[in-house]
Amino acid sequence: MTNIIHCADLHISKAEEEYSLSVLDNIVQVVLERKAGILLLAGDIFDTFVDADAMQHKFRDTIRELAGKCEIFYVAGNHEDHGRNGRQLRDLDLGIPGANIFEGTDPRFTMVSRADLEFLAIPHRGNYADYRDWGVPVKRQDRRRIAIAHGTVLEMYGYLYGQEGQEGEEKSGILDGDMLAHLQVEYAAMGHIHAGKTRTIGTTHVVYPGSSRVWRIGESGPRCVVHLELGDEICHSSVELERAGQCRLYEAFANLDGQFELPPDSEWRKEDMIGIDIVGLVDSADLLRAKIDEVQKRHQSKVRDFTLNNKTNVVAGLSSNPVVARFLEVWKKYRPDPGNPEAEAIWHQAREIGLLQAQQLIVKKA
Repeated sequence: MTNIIHCADLHISKAEEEYSLSVLDNIVQVVLERKAGILLLAGDIFDTFVDADAMQHKFRDTIRELAGKCEIFYVAGNHEDHGRNGRQLRDLDLGIPGANIFEGTDPRFTMVSRADLEFLAIPHRGNYADYRDWGVPVKRQDRRRIAIAHGTVLEMYGYLYGQEGQEGEEKSGILDGDMLAHLQVEYAAMGHIHAGKTRTIGTTHVVYPGSSRVWRIGESGPRCVVHLELGDEICHSSVELERAGQCRLYEAFANLDGQFELPPDSEWRKEDMIGIDIVGLVDSADLLRAKIDEVQKRHQSKVRDFTLNNKTNVVAGLSSNPVVARFLEVWKKYRPDPGNPEAEAIWHQAREIGLLQAQQLIVKKA
């Protein structure tokens, strides 16, 4: 049984040095715990080439425990091209042999053989359409072939083609399942898309582990690496990175006086990014702004990022209307039991609908 850890899109940066190196160390510990003999880095491990240059020695020191225990293969992504200026990752002191680093300036592919494995390294490029002309050797029947690539597989993310979308960069590095079949790939260790996803296309297991850390707001859910086990069958599973934290998104409903309750923070950790949309109708934008500023100052140091988004509508004087006051009096009696967030959300939505209808009646009478 061969154990491999596959990760991508760590985006190590000088700006978030402590956090991103902590996640890298978390990956190292997963490799050691799972007794993986190979670590696949499928691109965008650094946020820019400038970051790679600035943090090369700290990267080397963080992965030092793997020396002699785990071989590392590193395929560069599109972010390693930012600020490259003709330089090469393999010339940096990353603690990875230069022969195991594959960059966009290299040939279209590099084949590396290890025991009963063939690694097909495919650095990030804008276009892979000429793959039939690459001259990739026919796969040996006694070896498994694993591709390491950084790009967008159309069959999995075709809806993103031609638009920016949530990920922001999906238009680069487009490839399709036929390319993987033509290259006789059994497992495609992919990077580039920050949402983890797995799909079998033909006979190829195409796997995106997702970003190893929360790079920006909106990347919700646990951050993971993939544990690949090669025996009689190909088995792979996600392993959560505890030190990566999560992006947690919420809605908070503001009262007419601009007051609102935060969602429970018992699960929040210092590595998390928290985004809260404040919604509803309020009487005064000034009162709401004061509340937002107070909450922002109180919580921003508790987590990695704390953002309140004001999405309320201001309707001055609405709370002084007797119809509105009577509606709110009745509405409060129907508050659901605590511990039922879905019913709580419906209850708040009923309030907004009622207030909007009351506003329309008030405008008509005026």
